[in-house]
Amino acid sequence: MYTPATFKVTDSAVLTEAIRANSFGVLVAQDGTGFEATHIPMQLNETDGDNGTLSGHLARPNPLWELADGKRVLAVFSGPHAYISPTWLGEPNLVPTWNFVAVHVTGTFRAIHEPSKILDIVNRSVDTYEAALPTPWRNELDEKVTSKLVNAIVGFTIEIDKIEGKWKLSQNRSKAAVERAAAILGEFDDDNARQTATLMRNPPTAK
Repeated sequence: MYTPATFKVTDSAVLTEAIRANSFGVLVAQDGTGFEATHIPMQLNETDGDNGTLSGHLARPNPLWELADGKRVLAVFSGPHAYISPTWLGEPNLVPTWNFVAVHVTGTFRAIHEPSKILDIVNRSVDTYEAALPTPWRNELDEKVTSKLVNAIVGFTIEIDKIEGKWKLSQNRSKAAVERAAAILGEFDDDNARQTATLMRNPPTAK
């Protein structure tokens, strides 16, 4: 990922928080003829392995898992983003741009076929997303139904070897210009715009 030093973030706590907050990502694999990509939630376990792992599951007919097994893959997580008009910055000779947060994770993909391990991955994912709900769903499906569903999917882990973070939030502009743009974005009836405005006012330190 092209990342000028001004926008580069390597703080592991910031990167971890961003992945967890935006866990519905894009998983990309390639072979000699092209690319395969799929949009799926992935769970981060930063204490697993040397550099942490991502885990998730794919429909068994999805060709990505066979293409990716044992190979390096790319997982892309996108955070808040918003269009920035040069009129908001109040400075001359500027052009329109886009502010955004993105994290790229690369690592080795390992397909998982054991039903018990697949079910563990699925249950951990469900627990994560149900935790904040007033009446969390629990898997009380009939054993035969559960078996049928598990056999229809393939689990996976990705052994992480690199995480790259880019927080492009107008850090290359004056504080006054950033505040003017953030104030306008903050008034939008749009979560992305408001979240971007908040981050513009307090971006993580580039490292």
